Amino acid sequence: MPNKKLKREYWKQSLWISFIALVIDQIYHIAMGLTHQIFDILNPETRAYIGLKFFVVFIVSWLALKYLKHGIIALSVIIGITSAFIFSPLINYLFPYAYGFGTHLFHFFAIAIGVFATLKYISKINSR
Repeated sequence: MPNKKLKREYWKQSLWISFIALVIDQIYHIAMGLTHQIFDILNPETRAYIGLKFFVVFIVSWLALKYLKHGIIALSVIIGITSAFIFSPLINYLFPYAYGFGTHLFHFFAIAIGVFATLKYISKINSR
């Protein structure tokens, strides 16, 4: 049974990482007046953007947490870079007029911060 519980923990952590990365990304989009803001959720493009980002970060996080045994900072960088390199070409393909490939790679920061914040909080809770 512990294996089943551990799998469930990876799912929960990955959901939190995806959610926090999305919130950070949306704060940036709103502050900078960029497209694909949560306030425009009725727009199909915005839903596709938000859903794709959440899905990519979730899958990459889950795989990394399950198969890689590194520290919080290393996992933050690995998940952030991998997610950004998968997300950027997909977004660039779907929305070629919205910024560029290099600009989308900056999602690394939002994702890495989301990973770090989530894993740091979880490690704090587990150390009690």
